[in-house]
Amino acid sequence: MTCVVGLNAKGKIWIGGDSAGTDSNFLRVVRKDTKVFKLDNRFIMGYAGSFRFGQVLQYKFSPPDQPEDKDDYAYMVTDFMDALRKSMISSGYAKVEDSEETWGDGCAVIGYNGRLYTIEGDLQVGEMALPYCAIGCGADFAFGSFETSMKLSKRMAPRKRVLLSLEAAAAFSAAVCPPFIVMSL
Repeated sequence: MTCVVGLNAKGKIWIGGDSAGTDSNFLRVVRKDTKVFKLDNRFIMGYAGSFRFGQVLQYKFSPPDQPEDKDDYAYMVTDFMDALRKSMISSGYAKVEDSEETWGDGCAVIGYNGRLYTIEGDLQVGEMALPYCAIGCGADFAFGSFETSMKLSKRMAPRKRVLLSLEAAAAFSAAVCPPFIVMSL
């Protein structure tokens, strides 16, 4: 799996990801294709789980424009997700089992309009109450690092906080490794 983290620092979103790819036996390889990217100059994204999920998200998905009558969250839950579902279905990634559509183990952290969202395998969109989030197999360690660094220093640079959380995940999860990629929008 992996670790991808997000931080909302005064409306600027920072997302970082590791470079590990693992199989079902936890054989780990370092991948050149990154798990974090910017899309359409409006979104910053990172994904965990299936690399195919991330490839469709980055290269096939075209986010629709936000209608003026919808707030950001309503847009993410409706128009954005409807378009993303269509991309996943047309790419053969989405699966239907027992009348339930899922993306398997693909999940994402998305920064949009200064807000931080998560998308889970059951197609839900979440907005964190905390200013940070983490997904993937290193998420628990990254959450612990974020919480500690937030309490120890209010002035720590956001990039450093993101890197510390990824380093903590890599220290304790066999499926997380550098190099780490960090971007902001």
